[in-house]
Amino acid sequence: MGNLDPRLTRAAGGYLSLVVLVVAAAQLGLIPDVLDRPDSGSVFGHPYRLAMVAAVLLFAIALGALTAWAGHVVGGWHLGLAMLIVGGMITGAALAFVPSILYPDDQYPVTFSWMILGAPVGFATWRACSTAQRSARPVTA
Repeated sequence: MGNLDPRLTRAAGGYLSLVVLVVAAAQLGLIPDVLDRPDSGSVFGHPYRLAMVAAVLLFAIALGALTAWAGHVVGGWHLGLAMLIVGGMITGAALAFVPSILYPDDQYPVTFSWMILGAPVGFATWRACSTAQRSARPVTA
């Protein structure tokens, strides 16, 4: 681990910076209607809910692709999977600092959305990217 590829460090730093940026924007109220309790339960009818669902999906796809690529660079799919798990836990913990998604009679932490939506999408993305990278490798005899 002493000779970590600088591309991996930059990619991980970029991903974490994006997560921190979204958390900060939500905490500062820069995303519209952060603490507004809407009348409808529709995800698409409320700007904050829509923004958080979009952020969770983008984080999941980015994390899955990034960790598949990192596993390829490091030389093992199992290391990429470990990075996916650790990155998912870090992302979920960071999203706990974002204001909850409010519904007419309830509220849910964004981490809950990460668990039910982001984790499966992130794993599916990691799996697809890892499989594509393995099949793209030249076969040596």
